[in-house]
Amino acid sequence: MGSMKDNKDLACYFITKHSWKGKYKRIFSVGTLGITTYNPQTLEVTNQWAYEEFISIAPNVRAPTNNEFIITMKKGKKTDSMKFSTDHRPDLLTEALKYRNKFAEVNKTTKRFNAFKCHWSENRVPVILEVNPGSLDQIDASQQNTNKTLCSYLYKDMEGLAQVSDYPGGVAIIHGGFSRLHLFALEQKDELIKHVMESAAAYVGISVKQRREPITFQQFILNRMGKHSTDEALTSYAEFMVQKISPRHSDNVRRTLCLSETCMVERDLATYNVVTCKPLCDIFAIIRDSENPQKFSIEYVKGAIRTYLSTDRDALIASLLDGVRASGNRDVCVKMTFTHRGFRLGPFTVPVDEEVESQHLKLMIQPVTMTFDEAVARFNSNISYSGLLHAVTQDGLFAENKEKLINGALGSLLDREGDQNSIPSPCLEAQFHALRRLVASKAGFQAFTNLPKMRERVGIKVVKALKRTDAGVTHSAVDMLCALMQPMHDDYDLRQEQMNKYSLLSSQKFLKTLLEMFNENVVHNTAALVISAMLDFLTFSLCAPYSETTDGGHFDMLLEMIAANGRIVFKLFQHPSMAIVKGSGLVMKAIIEEGDAETAAKMQELALSEGALPKHLHTAMFTQSTDSRMLTNRQLSRHLVGLWVTGHPTAMGLLRRILPSGLLLFLDSEEDVPTSEEDRINIRDNVKMAQEIQKKNKKNPQLLMVEMKIDGFLQHWRSRIGLEKTKQQNDLKPVTLRKRRQRIKSEANWPLFYYAFNKDHAKPNLIWNYKTREELREALENEIRAFTVDKELGTNCIIGWNHQEFEVPFICLSDEIKIGDYYLRLLLEEGENETEETSAIKRSYEFFNDLYHRFLLTPKIAMKCMCLQAMTIVYNKCHEEIGAFNDTRYIVGMLERCTDKLERDRLILFLNKLILHPRNVKEIMDANGVKIMVDLLTIAHLHTTRATVPLQTNVIEASPDMNRESEKEWYYGNKDKERLGPYSFEEMKEFYEEGTVHAKTRCWAQGMDGWRPLQSVSQLKWTLLATGQPVMNESDLACLILNMFIKMTDYYPSRDSEGAIVRPLPKIKRVLSDAVCLPHIVQLLLTFDPILVEKVAVLLYSIMQDNPNISRLYLTGVFFFILMYTGSNVLPVARFLKYTHLTQAFRSDEFSGSDIMMRSVIGHILPEAMVCYLENYSPEKFAQIFLGEFDTPEAIWNSEMRRLMIEKIASHLADFSPRLQSNTRSLYQYCPIPLVSYPQLENELFCNIYYLKHLCDTTRFPDWPIKDPVKLLKDILEAWKKEVEKKQPTMSLDEAFAVLNLKKGVGGHEESTIRKAYFKLAQKYHPDKNPEGREMFEQVNKAYEFLCSKSRLKDGPDPQNIVLVLQAQSILFKRYKDDLEPYKYAGYPMLIKTIRMETNDDSLFSKSAPLLSAATELAYHTVKCSALNAEELRREHGIQVLQEAFARCVNVLSLSSKPEELSVQVCMHVVKCYAVASQFEGCREKIQEIPAIIKDICRILYYKGSKIFDDYMLEEGNDFLGSQAQYLHSLMMLQQQSQNSSQNKQNDRLQHVEMALEGLRNVIKNNPGVEIQCIGHFKLLFCLLRLDDCAKLQQFALEVVSCVTTNQECVNDIASSEVLSYLLLAIQSLPTCRLLTLESLFSLMSSTKIVKEALSKGVPVYLLDLFCNATNPTVREKTAELIAKMLSDKLVGPKLRITLSKFLPPIFMDAMRDSPEASVHMFEGTHENPELIWNDDSREKVSDVVRKLKDSHFKAQRDNPDTRWSLREDFAVVYTDVEGELTVGGVFLRIFISNPGWVLRKPKEFLTELMEKWAHLVGMQAPDGEVLETVTTAVVCLFSSQSTLLDQVPQLGYIPKVFQAMSHRNNAMPKAAVQVAHQLANNEICIRSMAQTECIGPIKVAMKARRDQIALAAETLAKLFDKGEEELVSQVKSYLVVTLVRPRQLPLKT
Repeated sequence: MGSMKDNKDLACYFITKHSWKGKYKRIFSVGTLGITTYNPQTLEVTNQWAYEEFISIAPNVRAPTNNEFIITMKKGKKTDSMKFSTDHRPDLLTEALKYRNKFAEVNKTTKRFNAFKCHWSENRVPVILEVNPGSLDQIDASQQNTNKTLCSYLYKDMEGLAQVSDYPGGVAIIHGGFSRLHLFALEQKDELIKHVMESAAAYVGISVKQRREPITFQQFILNRMGKHSTDEALTSYAEFMVQKISPRHSDNVRRTLCLSETCMVERDLATYNVVTCKPLCDIFAIIRDSENPQKFSIEYVKGAIRTYLSTDRDALIASLLDGVRASGNRDVCVKMTFTHRGFRLGPFTVPVDEEVESQHLKLMIQPVTMTFDEAVARFNSNISYSGLLHAVTQDGLFAENKEKLINGALGSLLDREGDQNSIPSPCLEAQFHALRRLVASKAGFQAFTNLPKMRERVGIKVVKALKRTDAGVTHSAVDMLCALMQPMHDDYDLRQEQMNKYSLLSSQKFLKTLLEMFNENVVHNTAALVISAMLDFLTFSLCAPYSETTDGGHFDMLLEMIAANGRIVFKLFQHPSMAIVKGSGLVMKAIIEEGDAETAAKMQELALSEGALPKHLHTAMFTQSTDSRMLTNRQLSRHLVGLWVTGHPTAMGLLRRILPSGLLLFLDSEEDVPTSEEDRINIRDNVKMAQEIQKKNKKNPQLLMVEMKIDGFLQHWRSRIGLEKTKQQNDLKPVTLRKRRQRIKSEANWPLFYYAFNKDHAKPNLIWNYKTREELREALENEIRAFTVDKELGTNCIIGWNHQEFEVPFICLSDEIKIGDYYLRLLLEEGENETEETSAIKRSYEFFNDLYHRFLLTPKIAMKCMCLQAMTIVYNKCHEEIGAFNDTRYIVGMLERCTDKLERDRLILFLNKLILHPRNVKEIMDANGVKIMVDLLTIAHLHTTRATVPLQTNVIEASPDMNRESEKEWYYGNKDKERLGPYSFEEMKEFYEEGTVHAKTRCWAQGMDGWRPLQSVSQLKWTLLATGQPVMNESDLACLILNMFIKMTDYYPSRDSEGAIVRPLPKIKRVLSDAVCLPHIVQLLLTFDPILVEKVAVLLYSIMQDNPNISRLYLTGVFFFILMYTGSNVLPVARFLKYTHLTQAFRSDEFSGSDIMMRSVIGHILPEAMVCYLENYSPEKFAQIFLGEFDTPEAIWNSEMRRLMIEKIASHLADFSPRLQSNTRSLYQYCPIPLVSYPQLENELFCNIYYLKHLCDTTRFPDWPIKDPVKLLKDILEAWKKEVEKKQPTMSLDEAFAVLNLKKGVGGHEESTIRKAYFKLAQKYHPDKNPEGREMFEQVNKAYEFLCSKSRLKDGPDPQNIVLVLQAQSILFKRYKDDLEPYKYAGYPMLIKTIRMETNDDSLFSKSAPLLSAATELAYHTVKCSALNAEELRREHGIQVLQEAFARCVNVLSLSSKPEELSVQVCMHVVKCYAVASQFEGCREKIQEIPAIIKDICRILYYKGSKIFDDYMLEEGNDFLGSQAQYLHSLMMLQQQSQNSSQNKQNDRLQHVEMALEGLRNVIKNNPGVEIQCIGHFKLLFCLLRLDDCAKLQQFALEVVSCVTTNQECVNDIASSEVLSYLLLAIQSLPTCRLLTLESLFSLMSSTKIVKEALSKGVPVYLLDLFCNATNPTVREKTAELIAKMLSDKLVGPKLRITLSKFLPPIFMDAMRDSPEASVHMFEGTHENPELIWNDDSREKVSDVVRKLKDSHFKAQRDNPDTRWSLREDFAVVYTDVEGELTVGGVFLRIFISNPGWVLRKPKEFLTELMEKWAHLVGMQAPDGEVLETVTTAVVCLFSSQSTLLDQVPQLGYIPKVFQAMSHRNNAMPKAAVQVAHQLANNEICIRSMAQTECIGPIKVAMKARRDQIALAAETLAKLFDKGEEELVSQVKSYLVVTLVRPRQLPLKT
């Protein structure tokens, strides 16, 4: 064992030694001089080897496990080895191998490689990579002689190696446990990789593998920080300026230390680049230097230590501590000394073993070979800060009693604590840390009240600690108290918690001391750690759920004490530490909820005046994170906002000014929230825990019985040995919890509000989306920031927030018209759709009146129309609440006067809703509104672009000759009595365009009641004069008006409730049915629009109910027009026809038909069967027949017949239809139509209601039902008679032509010629016009009917018809025998006559009509039916006639005869007839009288057996052929054009794209939510912005982009698409749309990813060019606003600020943020003040530089959109007037000194920077004297002019440096220090801090060095002693300088 007297343990491990004797536990130490092993029980050295004796340490590769290693050392001249094992083998080997170069054997394994490091600054830095046994070391290549190691990459922490494919020689080291990448480039990379892998395996026993797939350089850039490379991990929530003390740099390096949710990030101050990143969970401890108030260090679990200086150290540490604990690391602590690595038995990465814990507890009880302070230090080094992990005694016979050990350690700690007034602060802090570790266990927690005297001793210890006013000690003491208040262990006892709290909170004096200390630190913004710990203390005392275990009296006392100074709590809301903000929020929640009403009201007022409400509202609404700490804070903020607003009208009024009312409505909603949030505040259920404790303490009843029996057995024994019976301990009382008082509890539905807040809404009362949320966020942040600045500037007095005037205007909604609480556009788009917002309009009457008021006031048509539309919607929803509209007459008058189509339509739509109230209907009628609207109806005839409605397949189109050229209908005159015309409508249009006619020109056309001005003629007014774009086309307008009429008629039925007819007819029906209105309504049928026809039919049906004028309805032509309709919706038509067709008073004397045909007005048009069907069946049945293809006994009707009917009617009306196209008010002159003949019915015989041919077709219609057989039989006999008596026509063709004044042969049979002649004569002789022309009129009609019908071709009876008559009678007698039996057949005379005539006909067997067969069959059926008929047949000599026919047919029979032959049929029927007749006596006798009958019958028997008389039935199969419907779809394709028209083709395509984009924009704008469909197409959309020659297309593309930015998902997709370059190019290429481009960019810049892309693509230079060089002030202001938005981004904003500051002074960026408009004025002005020197030269220089940079980059980016933009590192615009000026913190010191009263924007920042500069100068050996003097003068001026800033100096940590500078050898330093100290002595807080520093001695030294400063120094001392600080008195006594100070100024006490 070598001499190792001065050896110090550097790393120790608890290991197992393997020996031939067995295995032993040992402590293995790697020291400064060698290796040592200790006995863990006694800490005695068991073995020790100096490194000179040590040969090797290596893993045991042969071992079955990976935990063994072997050491080899010298033993004399030989070597010896030992084997050990540990779970931490890689750590132990790595620590030992750090001293490999000191081992006995020379290290020959080291390999060096020259390489380049890819530095964080993106530079290539030359380094040397050295492969060592335990690590790969990076050596400084610039100092090769010193071999300075910059950093070591330990193999144990390496995750692998990866080659970089596109980086020559690139190899990346994956290191640190979170895949951090370090990139090097070297030629021998393969060799390097090989040596690293071999060394790691051979010396450390681990496998470092090379990744199979190489990575790219871009992947390295994106993933340099490993799993923490994401924006979320690198976005900071708190930033601090620090100076890093690093061995890499000779001087301190300034860094920005950023805390994100998961990491601590170091950033370069100059570029904001990430230097390094460490996970918060890897932090082991934070070292707070007790000497230097700025210095702190961070210990990491892997052994690294980083040291920093910060002027805001404690706030930084508090924030860091909170972040580390939030990351899950509860073992981190803050202390004054570094962790002694040699004391800890294992690595920091994992907790120590149970045996180690027990050993250190024993060391605490009985320290061996060490001081008690060392024992405490060892205990703290090994035991987790969160407490002992093994603190409960385990089951087992030999288990160690943990509780006893813990109690012993606690007793020892308090017994050996030493003099609390004199022990060093680090030792006292260590004792509190040990105490906290002990009481964090269950036994320690209970010991506080169970261990004798512990409460008192701990209390005294804490009180004495607090008197030290040492922040580190105070923090440790309060943190320990918190561990006593709230158990840190599992399975804790609420009763014990109550007891501990009762003890701690019982002393009011103690609490007062704590709160005074707390308040003082808060007021002076010092000791953030103490504040954080105190907030924990208050949280455990006052805040739910912990407060339920606090005694009620103590709770009220403490709550009253903390509430007495509420501003203290509010001040903490501004703290940078999130833990402090959370703690203060919980305390505030408790004050409001459980304090009295007065206190709560005061807190609510303070929440406003202190600006806490907007801050917490911001947190509540905009915190989006997965970090539990952030989510807890968000939940707490939401609670606080609810409490501050509840019952406070002022706060609620503030919310109404900053949030839309539609969003606030969710607060009143009772709807459940779709997603519930986890409760992160009430994290435990105390009641449940108390119940479990009670159950646990309650014994089993059976067990109690056993105990009682045993107790009885032992009672006698106790008395014998003298033991008294112990008192039975009663069961513990139940845990009683303090009942929480929620005096203020929000009843509002805040969860739903916040849920809705984060959703997009587009409702009439709420437009809420990504843009509005961002605008609100920005407004809140700006207001909070501005108020914070104001508070800093006004430190002399209390500053309150001007909450009365704060509001958020939501500029992004400025284009939306809002009346009341509703947005017109969305209200209008919502239309009639029933939604919660429109169906429940709040204060509808008031809102309706507001709309009407705006309607009356606005002169703009568009605005009037919007108001009308909104009024329409509101009245529709709320007409019952609003009631009758008093100005209905005025609206009707406006309708008559208006000349704008949009206004007209909106007025009509409004009137349509007004009729919902009956009183308004009367007002409309009284104001002549009905006739005005009928007038508007007529323009429906002008709707030439009416869409073809796809109806059923049987839709019939009218004949094409209906479309003709416009008729000449119009006359006009400009002068008095001038009459010009007639002219066509087209000609009138031309006259108007030429100016020949104008608004006041008098016009006339047929149908008008006189000459009227053009502006009063509806048709001309709306086609020539009218402006605007209508809402509805002419057909839709007419449809709406018809619906209104239908609704109005429904209000006034024609019959009363009793069914009596109302007379006089209701006014609405009178008006509509008079001659002024009715014809125009009827003539709408000629539009053939399906909807219009249907509505007209419904309206006419309604009007004509019980209408006395119904009989003259036909004169309007309605029946012609309605039957011409080609559509399929004919049910209303059928209803109308059924009700009216028999009620018309038309004349039809000349028409000889059935009775119904004589009475029906449509008898001339429809076949008789259809008329009968209409009358006999329902309208639904008739409609079905009318539309279908029917061929039945009752109806023969099909599309061809319908087409023929329409053609005939169209021909009849042909001269009228074109006139309506020219003159919509033309009136039809009625002319009756001749009978329409249908070719399909030429061979049909209609009788009764049946077509006899079909009725007789028993194959198709075997059993067709007959309603009235008797009636049908009579009608058939009548038809038979008429057919037999049919004669030739009475009028010849020549006579007909003569009547119509046509020459014979002229025109031939052309119907058009005949029709024109007929119309001319009919109008001349019509009885209504010419009463004396009736006779002539009838002749004209007769001639016209003769010429147009087929009747003139008929000549005599038709045999086929007679056959049908006979067959139909046979069917009747056969099927309805019972019905006809009572009646005697009256047709025998005609029947017998027919049989006789046919029998005697020579051509009997060659006829086509089988009359004889049918006649004989009828004879058979009649006789069979009734005996009466047999007798009648006999009387009419029928037997003889039948015999004649029988004889005629028998003679032609033969064996070859077929059953269907006439002769066979006749014989069969006659024989059957004889068979039946022979049953009657008279007939039988008659047959017997005729021998020929018997003879002929016998001849029949000859053919017996032949098939000709067998019954047969023919069965036919009916094949159904199904056809599949084929659907045709057309593809939109560009028309193929000729080669020479390629340019036109291109233009067409562009035009189509423009139209598509415009349509897309409109769809997105008017249908919120659909923009999500654009996702995936943004590359295409943005590419369109490159089409520089297509400005309109670019503009539409921009508008689409602007629309989609309201959706966050779209913004995210745009960010992923990386298409920002195209938008940037548009700034230059599309100058007319710059504002739109800037607005789009503004919306997009809410995404950090887009801001990052923008920075790399050159946004700064484009925006700077606009800001500096644009001529449009609005563009410049919007640019400034956009820059401010980008600067607010937490991740990229700071980097952008650095970039912009190379062009403009930083004050411009602040001005852009505060007021964009002011920043433009500032740029254009001239300034010279402490913060800005700016003039024309400066402005021109920066403008010129920016313009050149922009032009260059624009050119490059236009060629390649992916071009990156960056500036040289040394780039900066240097302004001539600023060169040479000394600037600190953005302030020109020269000007500041001359004007110290200047109000600085950031005084605290300037103070920090100035003191930092001063400290840096006085720390130099030979600073520039002039600079030092200037800076010192500036310091003095600052403190003189703004003395309140002196409060901030102590916490900055510069006071010790001031007194250190007094001892400097350079004479300039003491002078400067005395001047600064003189200013510091003016402040009491500074004096208190100076008293803690050695100051008297340095002042003495300074006075000696600079006698010219003695007076100033003496005055400084006088000010110091005015305060009488005891520490200063002690210093005076030490240095005996009493003589230098006047006695009266030294109130010294001995």
